[in-house]
Amino acid sequence: MAENTKRKPRTIRENDGFSGVDAVERAFKLLDAFHSGNSAVTLKELSERSGLTKPTILRLAVSLDKFGYMAKDAEGHYHLGPTLWRLGSFFRQNLDLERIVKPVLEDLVAQTYKAEYSYSSTSGASLNRVLRVRVEGRPAQKS
Repeated sequence: MAENTKRKPRTIRENDGFSGVDAVERAFKLLDAFHSGNSAVTLKELSERSGLTKPTILRLAVSLDKFGYMAKDAEGHYHLGPTLWRLGSFFRQNLDLERIVKPVLEDLVAQTYKAEYSYSSTSGASLNRVLRVRVEGRPAQKS
């Protein structure tokens, strides 16, 4: 394969060998084109950021708008829709940080011989959540 025709490495998680649905993947690519700091995005910007053609974006936008994932304002700018907020809220409510972080902290205890580690999550100046995991028992012995 020629050097200039190689595909860029994927930054998203690879699947297990099964192919996905191209239209769904394009829709996610479109949603990923929104960046922090600019809530209103033009069709041209979406095309440049996503690599999708304008006709493809227009077709996807109809479905994404229908289900509340994206909206178009009177000036023709695109915005993320309220469905994403709702899904993000569900995710956050159901996120079990202790289940995810505790095994990592236990590994740290075993590697560093400390008895306690804590994890905090912040957003801007406000503290959202603090998780402190204390691992009971004798620390691992050095060989």
